Amino acid sequence: MLFCWLMLFTVLMQSCNLEGYDDEVWEEAEIEESEEKKTLSYWEIRDLAKGQRGAYEFINNVAWWGYESGYQWIDGEHYRDSSMLGVNIKKTVDQVFIDLSFDLESLQPFPIVYDYKFNDKDEADYLHVELIIRNNKNSKKIKLSDNVSLSTTGTGSFNAELELEDFKDLAAGDVVYTAELKTVLTSFFDIRSKVKPITAKFSLNFEVPQMYKTVLAFKSLRLNETETRKLLGDNDFSNGTPEAGINVLHNGSSVMYKFTKNSYNHLRSHKTTIYHLTPKAQIEIRTLDVDYGFNSDDIISDTTLSLGSLEGTDYVNLKMKCVDELLIYTQYKGKAN
Repeated sequence: MLFCWLMLFTVLMQSCNLEGYDDEVWEEAEIEESEEKKTLSYWEIRDLAKGQRGAYEFINNVAWWGYESGYQWIDGEHYRDSSMLGVNIKKTVDQVFIDLSFDLESLQPFPIVYDYKFNDKDEADYLHVELIIRNNKNSKKIKLSDNVSLSTTGTGSFNAELELEDFKDLAAGDVVYTAELKTVLTSFFDIRSKVKPITAKFSLNFEVPQMYKTVLAFKSLRLNETETRKLLGDNDFSNGTPEAGINVLHNGSSVMYKFTKNSYNHLRSHKTTIYHLTPKAQIEIRTLDVDYGFNSDDIISDTTLSLGSLEGTDYVNLKMKCVDELLIYTQYKGKAN
């Protein structure tokens, strides 16, 4: 249908001499064809132009969708029309998300395994998932695994992602990843059965971006006791002393998370390497009162700044609310790949 529309539009454009259209005056254009005079108004020409732009945008969007979500079966193509395995791929500039869904209701009842440790039988109602990812540029592999709880209907899901750090050993440019999937039914205590319900392999293309790296060094955090106590109040019934912590985030993900229990200070040195897409990348630094269990950490103070603003060879004392001392610095190391 799109092809026919484009052909029709091409014929119309070729049959029309648009030189008679004046962009400033918006006058009607006269076109001679087979000794007959036909007139296209500005509005008709505008609609034709919009149609052409729309067609190009549609084609570009389809091409991007194909790249963003596309993959190719190597083994297991029969799962494409089966609910047993669903594969959903999403690619961004700096990440690859692989979401797998399983429906093993047809295999119920699940096998029974014997747990020698507890001298008891148990149902293998978990799916041990192993995803081995390789690329066509080097011999390195990424191995991801987890035990997926299968609901009473036999369904479950497994999510994996590749981030900038996973691309650091690859030159910028096109790469082909191959993902090999292995599964086995297992119990809650990971006693594995002999049933391996799903094996598959698929590939996907990804354009590895040009990456840069910066080393971030941390030495010490000293919270101001008076200001911190006033800010937090009595939020810990077991102990009035906070768990002083620091959390450094880049692009929404934590790259350094450290703390000390029952102390206003965290005085241990740490270093981490941050991979980023632009030399002008930014980070967020948070000072915390770290909590446990279902309680979220209390943010004492936070700031967002460029990695370059901390560049140096020695520690600088970063000024923040409720903080007496926060010694930190960065060193830019240039291209990472």
